[in-house]
Amino acid sequence: MKKASRIAFVGFEFLCWSFIGWLYEITLTFIAYGRYEDRGMLHLPFCPIYGFCGLIVLLTLGRIENKALFFAVSTVMITIIEYVVSYILDKCFNLWLWDYFSWKFNLNGRVALGSSLIFGALSLLMIKVLHPCADKIYEKLPNWLSAVIGVCSAALLICDFIFVIL
Repeated sequence: MKKASRIAFVGFEFLCWSFIGWLYEITLTFIAYGRYEDRGMLHLPFCPIYGFCGLIVLLTLGRIENKALFFAVSTVMITIIEYVVSYILDKCFNLWLWDYFSWKFNLNGRVALGSSLIFGALSLLMIKVLHPCADKIYEKLPNWLSAVIGVCSAALLICDFIFVIL
């Protein structure tokens, strides 16, 4: 990959994983409750925790070749992140954005075995299938377009965060 566009690519992937997370959330809610419910706290269709987790997995575990080991480590890592973020949102901002109390094998309603396994599978899909495809597409883009995509991705999220905070 072109070194000059690596940062832009990271921004673009953050946006992609955040959008995929939002799609997962609304689909799960629709299946569970039979209605559309916007998920997340932003105005745009993004759940940033998926973007952050996706990048953390990509940057820390991306070189693990053994799929079973990758699945296990990413599942544990994302479960810990999800628990910590849930706790911080609850204690610092009085926000409870997800609730696993009705799921079997949950821990204080903040995480559950079923969701953790789903996130491990999504991580495996992301690293072994989606990331390589995105990498190939992005590699073909000229540097200027890579930079524009990265800057626009960052600008979208920053503006949305600002509108939510205000």
